[in-house]
Formats: sequence, C-alpha cells, structure tokens
Amino acid sequence: MSDLQTSDLVVSPPDDVVAAFECYDTTLRTLLDKHAPLELKEVKCRLSARWFDSECHAAKRATRQLERKYRRQRTTETLTAWKHQFEIQRSLYETKFVTFWTATVDACKHNPRKLWRTVHELLQQPKQLVSEELSVDNFADYFRSKVATIRVSTASAAPPDIRPRLVPPLTSFEPVTEEEISKLLFNLPAKSCSLDPVPTWFLKQLTVPMVPVICRLCNLSLQTGLFPSTLKHALVHPRIKKPTLDPGAVSNYRPISNHLFYI
Repeated sequence: MSDLQTSDLVVSPPDDVVAAFECYDTTLRTLLDKHAPLELKEVKCRLSARWFDSECHAAKRATRQLERKYRRQRTTETLTAWKHQFEIQRSLYETKFVTFWTATVDACKHNPRKLWRTVHELLQQPKQLVSEELSVDNFADYFRSKVATIRVSTASAAPPDIRPRLVPPLTSFEPVTEEEISKLLFNLPAKSCSLDPVPTWFLKQLTVPMVPVICRLCNLSLQTGLFPSTLKHALVHPRIKKPTLDPGAVSNYRPISNHLFYI
C-alpha cells in the first residue's frame, strides 16, 4: 500500500490515455512481483465422487471457513467449532458413501450383468477434459470457420423490424464519479485471469488508493474517445460442453473467456 501511494500511478499519472493505462498495468504488475513473486505449484485435479452432492459441498465449505477462522484467531472456541464441524462432515461423507453404494447394488442385485456393468462404469478412469490430440490451431480454425459460416448464413437475412420510440437524446457522457467506481468495485465478482495486472480480490482490497486512479482512467477514455488496444485482448480457453461428449471432437467445445478488464 505504501509503495502504491508513492508510485507515479498515484502521484504523477500520465495525461495521455494510452500511457495512463500502461502506467496502471506496469505499476501494479511491478509491485505485485516485488511483494508476491510468482511461484509454480503442482495441483492435482480430481473429479468428485459420485456420492458427493451439494450437501457434502456445503459441509466441506463450512469446515474450511471454520478452519480459516481458527488459524486467524487461534482460540479454544474456534478450535472446538472447527473440530465439531469436521466430525459432522466426516459422518455425512460416510453416510452418503454407504447410502449411494447400497442403493446402486440393490438396484442391480437381480441382474448380475447390469451390476458388473454399473460397477465398471463407476470405477473406470475419468475422461480427459481436453483431448491431447487437439491443438491451438485446431480450435482457432474451427471457431473462425464457425463464425464465418454464421456470417454467410445471415448476410442475406432481412433487416430486423425496429420500431422507433421517443427517448431522451444522448449527446454527451457524464464524468464518472469516485462513488460510482467504489460501488462497482464492491459489487465486482472476484474472478480474473492472467491478463489482469493483479487479482480482482486483491484489487478490491486496494479501494482507497485505486478508486481515484480508476476514476481518472475512465474519464480519460470518455474524454478522448479512446479505448486502448491492450484492453481488447482476452485469453480464450476451450471447455467441453458436457462431460459425456467426445473430447476428441473439436465441435464439442465452447470458447470461454474470463477477462474482466480492470473494472
């Protein structure tokens, strides 16, 4: 916070809109790298068990919340609450596990063939979320051709019937206020991507020094009519539409972007 308040971004920001946005990006990335340098961690992704439902998920979330509370406060009361919730979670997991497998076996007990087929489906290796045979070029070519096909199919379509209505004319933009920026930051979802200079959840904790900065950037863009090209990029990830679809078919994926700009 101290480094941010003494940086050029806060003390003497550029007057040029493109330079101002570059200063925003560079300053936040530099300070983040200084105080929290990036480290690579290996994370193992596993699919949830078939018996793991929304009730189990809620119990697990409650246990983690109490664990974080205990690690912050380190009191006897928070430790007792955490242990009690963990026992509730463990008991729930055991009940769900036994109930699920009992019902599954009972449903097939008169049909051994169906029983073994069901057990085989439950114990087989999960399908890959993205096929290793598909490359970036495969996805890019498919999505480009899909957009081109839609444009060709709609090129000869009749124009839409838009009925005019009387509305107040928009002749100019009102300057953005710091109160509006503060409200937007407060309601902003905590999702972001690697194109953002800092994570969204962290940006929301820097409200005091960053609200005037973001307000100035927005007003500079409105006054000059310029939206920097650096903000027109997004990271697109292919996500399979349904887990049961063939991961080797490029048509079974949809492009997902999680870029939120800076606000």
